[in-house]
Amino acid sequence: VPSFDLDRDDNPIPFEYYMERDSEEGYETYVLVDDGLIQGLVSFNIRSFTNEHDTMYLSRIGVRAGQRGRGYGAELWRFIYKQCIDKGVVIMCCEALREVVPFFTCLGWEVILLTMTLTGAQAALL
Repeated sequence: VPSFDLDRDDNPIPFEYYMERDSEEGYETYVLVDDGLIQGLVSFNIRSFTNEHDTMYLSRIGVRAGQRGRGYGAELWRFIYKQCIDKGVVIMCCEALREVVPFFTCLGWEVILLTMTLTGAQAALL
C-alpha cells in the first residue's frame, strides 16, 4: 500500500494510519483507484465551529508520486465538493504547504492566511 504523506521527520505515513484515525476521530477517508491501484486519497471530517453552519476540514488530499498531473487530485476534489453539497456544508477549510497552494487556488479556494508550520515550512490556511 503506498504512502501519501510524510511525518515531521520525513518518514512515510502509511495509508492505514488514515483508516485507523477514521474510527477514532470521526474522519472519512476515501481512495481513488485506477488500473487496480490506489492512485490517491482524501481524508476529511465535518466539524461544528459555529451554531449556523458545519465546516468541512480537509485533512489530506494526496496523489501517488508519479501520477500527479493526471487529474486525480481534481477528481478527488470534485468528490469532496459533492459530499459537502449532499451534507449541506457551505464552509470548507484546509491547511496546505505553500508549494501546493496553486492546486487549491485553481479549484477556487482562496488563501486566508500565510503562516509557518512547526517545522518551519511555509503554509497557507485556505
